[in-house]
Amino acid sequence: MPIIKMVWKLKLIILFFLLLFAGIPVYSRFYNIREYSNEPNKFILVSEAKEGFTEARLQAILECGLGRHHFCIRALGENLSDENPRIRKMSARNLGFIRANDALVFLYPALEKETDTEIKADIIWAIGYIGEKESVEKIEIYLKEDKWQLRNAAVETMGNIQADSQKETLEKMLESEKNFRVRISLLTSLVQMEPQNAKYRTMLILLIKNNDPEVRYYVALSLEKLRLKEATIPLQDALQIEGEKAVRDRLRRALFIIRNSPESLMQ
Repeated sequence: MPIIKMVWKLKLIILFFLLLFAGIPVYSRFYNIREYSNEPNKFILVSEAKEGFTEARLQAILECGLGRHHFCIRALGENLSDENPRIRKMSARNLGFIRANDALVFLYPALEKETDTEIKADIIWAIGYIGEKESVEKIEIYLKEDKWQLRNAAVETMGNIQADSQKETLEKMLESEKNFRVRISLLTSLVQMEPQNAKYRTMLILLIKNNDPEVRYYVALSLEKLRLKEATIPLQDALQIEGEKAVRDRLRRALFIIRNSPESLMQ
């Protein structure tokens, strides 16, 4: 008799655990409990990007961009009309980071409506970073802008899209452009369009010796982007004598990335 009771108790215990484990999915679905995952909860992330206090929204927008989450595109696109310029700026940049054609339906209208120069430049950059050839005709007018930020963003766009049709225009701009940021972008974009052109590669690399630390800083950024292997020795030499910490850090980063890049535009 005791043996029969023990058997029944054992069966009841087994039945209890079977019901418990069988009921977990039902319980989870009913209360919308997610199993642990590294994937973000898309509903929460989209909600945080659209509403709440500014810093939380900015963090959510950044997560959308760095994670390249396509489900964020509509939320970030709608943010381009937000009254807060910080939200518009961050949303524009991160729509570019997502690199999806679906974002263009939001970026094109925002480009026409935006009045803030910095944000407008970010919208142009985002359009270029997505890399659709159809964007060239919408951006080329900004190559003649008086404001250097817009010219610079447009030049970067032509390089990112590799708009060969604009190569002659960029070469003419290089002859007369005075702003050093735009000149660096012009050389960078021309190398992107024509990687084997030693003239523009050499002109860009030589700027690492410029007396202005800002010039050296942005040249290092461009060399990092292009991953030009022949820039390795000039970067090493520049690093040995660089006195500005910010520039030195940027030179070191560019050198590391170029050395460890399996490919470059020159290969």
